Amino acid sequence: MADTTIARRYARALLELGMEQDKLERVSEELRRFTEMLHANDDQILKILVHPGLLPDERARFLGTLLERYPFDETVASFARLALEKGRAALIPQINDELQVMADEKFGRVRAVLSTAAAISDELVAEFQAALESSTGKTILLETRVDAALIGGVTVAVGDTIYDASVRSRLSAIRKTLLDAKAPAEA
Repeated sequence: MADTTIARRYARALLELGMEQDKLERVSEELRRFTEMLHANDDQILKILVHPGLLPDERARFLGTLLERYPFDETVASFARLALEKGRAALIPQINDELQVMADEKFGRVRAVLSTAAAISDELVAEFQAALESSTGKTILLETRVDAALIGGVTVAVGDTIYDASVRSRLSAIRKTLLDAKAPAEA
């Protein structure tokens, strides 16, 4: 719980700094890219940045080399250096998650995941996105996934709400109904 509170504080500070500098969108995107880099190759970069066997100046040099090789916005680079200096490098992914939620809220966006049993056309994806935007009144950042286990139909996760119109869930409901109907007859 303490890590969540710390992550929120850092994210809030980055949000405010990004707004103050009128580049919140860029800071948010750059931190997302930086976090993806930390997770590359089975989290190897993050593991090096938090490795207890390395001296702080060795970790700082490593981060400096990364920031030279892969330039990021100066606000994000400064944040990364500060997080490392304060022993918070392990929290960068969580800070990123918190910042993304805060930035989305600030810009009136909601992230959604559309899962289908097979790939669907871009036109159909656009229709789903338009319908979701109409029902929520917000801009939808829609991610699509293929999940053959759905058998058919779709599921849509919008924030914490899941809409399930998949064949898998309908078959499961039918199975439950049949089992419930059969149980009293046996008793």
